[in-house]
Amino acid sequence: MNSFLNRYSLYLSFPFFAITTTPIFCHSQIPVNYLTQIPVIDGVPDSSIANKLASINLTEIRKYEPADPEYLVQLRMGYNIDFLYLLLDINTDSIQFRDRAFQNGDGFHLTIAKPKSNNEPSDEFYVLRFSPDNSNKNEPARIEKWYYNIELDGRPLGSEAMLKTATLNGKRYYEALIPWKLIHPYHPLASQIGFNFCFVKAVGEKNKDYYFLRYDPKMQSEQQRRLYSVLIFDDPAPLNKRQIFLWLNKNNCFEGDTLNATAYILSDTIGSFTLNIQGYSGDGERVFFKSVTTNLQRGLNKIQVQVPGFFLATGGYYFLASLESNKSNNAYLTILPKINLEKLNTQVSKLKIAEGSKNTLLYRINELKSQFLNIKDYETAASLRQQELRLIQIINEAADGHDPYKARTGIYQRAFISAIDKSLRPYSIKVPIDYSLSKKYPLMVFLHGSGEDDKGILSYMDLTAGNFIEIAPNGRGTSNCFATEEAQTDIDEAIKDAIKNYNIDTTKIIIGGFSMGGYGAYRTFYQHPKKYKAIVVFSGHPNLAQKWLGEGFPNFLEAKNLNEFKSVPVFIYHSENDRNCPYQLTLELIEKLKTIGSNIAVITTKDGGHSMLKDEFKTKYYEWLERIIK
Repeated sequence: MNSFLNRYSLYLSFPFFAITTTPIFCHSQIPVNYLTQIPVIDGVPDSSIANKLASINLTEIRKYEPADPEYLVQLRMGYNIDFLYLLLDINTDSIQFRDRAFQNGDGFHLTIAKPKSNNEPSDEFYVLRFSPDNSNKNEPARIEKWYYNIELDGRPLGSEAMLKTATLNGKRYYEALIPWKLIHPYHPLASQIGFNFCFVKAVGEKNKDYYFLRYDPKMQSEQQRRLYSVLIFDDPAPLNKRQIFLWLNKNNCFEGDTLNATAYILSDTIGSFTLNIQGYSGDGERVFFKSVTTNLQRGLNKIQVQVPGFFLATGGYYFLASLESNKSNNAYLTILPKINLEKLNTQVSKLKIAEGSKNTLLYRINELKSQFLNIKDYETAASLRQQELRLIQIINEAADGHDPYKARTGIYQRAFISAIDKSLRPYSIKVPIDYSLSKKYPLMVFLHGSGEDDKGILSYMDLTAGNFIEIAPNGRGTSNCFATEEAQTDIDEAIKDAIKNYNIDTTKIIIGGFSMGGYGAYRTFYQHPKKYKAIVVFSGHPNLAQKWLGEGFPNFLEAKNLNEFKSVPVFIYHSENDRNCPYQLTLELIEKLKTIGSNIAVITTKDGGHSMLKDEFKTKYYEWLERIIK
């Protein structure tokens, strides 16, 4: 079975056959035509635009079954100084609206990458995912960043990105518009761009076929480099007005550094003009101004200006270029302070605060150091500067005798020293806002899904209506199913650290998880049944570790592994149309748990997709929780 489909993107329970209709990849360079007008994004292609764009057939096809119908899928691309335009057409007049259509059909995903020498796979890229809107269910289109530089992202791309689909003359069309500013640092005037594309076609009730521009078995995978073809852009043509694009050679630097600004001017006239480059602080104060007189030619002009950094203090800035009434985009810059992180380590080690608080501060310093070492020139680093300033403030407060994490409320990340390798290991915690030192709280231990870590899962939904302390262990990896002994040790140590630093009722600990974390919840209870009072699983998979990691891990569809579950309360939520963790597997598990007399509560829905618990079911879930902890 193909590893791309087997491990990271799908949980399959049916055969897959890899069928390649074009054995030799022929799209090493992809033409992108220049657009002199802005397309109307409504799903219906404008013939005056579409007919000018080169058409590329997506002939790298991977089918689930040889008998699946084969479609003609064509991609056309255009651009101008502000955006990238995509037009996709398929020779069918129908569309299926599946959950996560970018992965399950009928949707698509694409890679925008920084090309490497010798055309090697890139570790610098965006993978963007697109699911069309479903007006029948009042569901808006999903246009999101899937990955950024091998790390899972998952955030919306931005409100200015657009996607529409429509049927016309027996074909299904998709139109997408992606402003360049939303995928910085990629811009055709300033950088070479690698590109790949995959359309996912739903077939029948369960099948889905993949139509690639360039077949990449790791396109949906975390912690992997991406394949691409190089985009070849037409020379830009001047419109009936000037357009300016401003580019900084660095978007972050330290105090005193010098940087270069390049203004790309697309001019419809010739003559001598004055170009102004201006820089502003975050609060709008102008801190830099320089005028350059230049002779513009008709077409594309390139003008460089040096920006000395000696007068810029630590902070956030933006620059823009103007020529008469024409203005450029904003180009952003962060000036970072020069701080000795090793000195901070020494300072923290001498603080007289709780051991867990000291470990947490040391972990934050190490993380900050790692981020500094790995920052790219094109990243603005605004959040890094804020983290740095906040960390220094916390350390100074701790030096004055204030323990920054003693009885702290809300969501934050703690750390402990691992018994495995003496490293600082993180976990996230959520403490009720009204936390009281005179009260003991139940503990919810909740395990994240694949491709994620502990930092986001506690904010996805209110897991306990504010009545528990909640923690999310990290588990040493984004796709290990919490099945390894190292992951299990990290879960145990995170619980111990939380108990040591907060008032927790150790007789009321619940283990839960979403998706991959659902398997992890079964696995963790199976290994430590006396520690947990109940189990909560949202959209889980009862045998994921064997599918991903191989033999040697428990399959919870086997009766021999269910003895520990006989009397424990179990809450399960799953949707019938979940295509990532098949509903049928959870249904099979439910029946087996009922057979052995488990105390099981189940909520199912027909169209919830692969998700956390939907809002309409939260009241029943909270009532179940309340009964469990009485």
